[in-house]
Amino acid sequence: MRVLNSPGGAILGAPFIEKRTAEFRRTNLALFAGGFSTFALLYSVQPLMPEFSRDSTSARPRAA
Repeated sequence: MRVLNSPGGAILGAPFIEKRTAEFRRTNLALFAGGFSTFALLYSVQPLMPEFSRDSTSARPRAA
């Protein structure tokens, strides 16, 4: 089977999700939820950093 590339870089004949469909909305929601949850998990600990440094027995420059 031969795969052809279009000038825009997309593979011809590949299945795409069409706009304004339920599948498109679900995909957008899933991508948004994944990005939001990643951001929330990364930055939810940040307000606790001063507490961690106070409880740490190491020197301040080393704790960073």
